[in-house]
Amino acid sequence: MALAVLQTLLAAFRPPLHDPRRQMFNWTHWSMGTAARIIAVAAIFLGMDLPGLNLPDPWKTYAMIGFVAWHVGTEIVLEIHAYRLSRKEEILDDVRIQILQSFTAAEAEGHAFKKAVLVIYVCGNVTFLIIFLSAINHL
Repeated sequence: MALAVLQTLLAAFRPPLHDPRRQMFNWTHWSMGTAARIIAVAAIFLGMDLPGLNLPDPWKTYAMIGFVAWHVGTEIVLEIHAYRLSRKEEILDDVRIQILQSFTAAEAEGHAFKKAVLVIYVCGNVTFLIIFLSAINHL
């Protein structure tokens, strides 16, 4: 919980885009967010064993492993996509082509891909939610 509050405070004091401290902010912000998510997943796994929940044994673990794999897979796909877009930008800079239309087309392609990933990600999350609710309902 403390990391979530610190993330919000850190974001409120984000330096401007070209400030020399911006890279340090980006790494700190990313590190704290990643640590918070890892701790949250560990807390969820530990919380599943609470006697009051009485969740079915193999189901709960497999469903949570699937959910974590789904989330990590989505993160990896988005990171690969961001890397490919940055490579396109570097290639355009190396060749010194300053065509605005091609850059906007690459940006539009990036936004369309991210929207598609978001829709698929939300559908997957709803599927896992239904799996979790059905596991709880069968008790």
